[in-house]
Amino acid sequence: MEKVRILILVLCLSFQNLFGQQYYYWAYEEKHFLEIFPEKFFVLVDSKHGKESLSSILGVDTREISDMKNVVINFGMQRNSEDRTNYKTQLWTTVDSRFDPSLENHPEILYVTPYFKLNDKEIGLSHFFYVELNHEEDYGLLVNYAKENNVEIVGNDKYMPLWYVLSCSKKSNGNAMEMANKFHETKKFKNAQPDLMEDLLANCVDDTFFNEQWHLKNTGQSGGKVGSDIKICEAWQITMGCENIIVAVLDQGLELDHPDFNNIHPVSFDSENGTSPSIVRGSHGVPVAGIIGATANNNLGVAGV
Repeated sequence: MEKVRILILVLCLSFQNLFGQQYYYWAYEEKHFLEIFPEKFFVLVDSKHGKESLSSILGVDTREISDMKNVVINFGMQRNSEDRTNYKTQLWTTVDSRFDPSLENHPEILYVTPYFKLNDKEIGLSHFFYVELNHEEDYGLLVNYAKENNVEIVGNDKYMPLWYVLSCSKKSNGNAMEMANKFHETKKFKNAQPDLMEDLLANCVDDTFFNEQWHLKNTGQSGGKVGSDIKICEAWQITMGCENIIVAVLDQGLELDHPDFNNIHPVSFDSENGTSPSIVRGSHGVPVAGIIGATANNNLGVAGV
């Protein structure tokens, strides 16, 4: 009986610590606060575990466990030679059940974190976070901080070589959000951000037909392959564009007064008769321009890259 009392006390203190602290993340120099959402959590396990096995470990119904997915490393990732983790042997999923902090100590659980809420949206937290160096010479600094905090450097993106992906485990000095905050607050790095998942990023903008734009975010709609897309939601976390970038579309013309365009350049040209402005001569130009520059987050139409 005394052991039961002690266990109950430990669990109560764990929940008190879990819900009593402030949660936030940095996006560049802006701090964003989150609420804890205890009815859902992210979990990482070895690939030997299927739903039935995980259900037994967690003590939940299989219906509360979403489809288990492979951990995918971006094709453009230049792997760190010291990172020996075989991510192909890892699976992740989300569980619609109350988060139990004691799961962090379960030998079959590689990593687990609760969900959060931001502006009434459910926000998940994976085991990855991202750090941007100020200069290439700062890599040694990154290595030292990674070792101090028991996190792995997965590698960097060959297209953005100053951005590194780091991975947390139960041995780390905190979860991915806590580690990103710690790296950011050292002021030694340009940026540090956690890998947040906004409802699996199915709708990271509010445009009416965004969920049909499988090329931007493929969630398996219309029988497609999940993840076979251009990762636009992740890209938009870095930038949603720049006014200095001008894209010329050589096509069948577009509607200059289209309600989903607020960024059309005043100069246009009709090559058929050599006059300005352009004239709509077919149905192909408007959707092409929409893929490029339709206004995002305006509750209308589609979202442009």
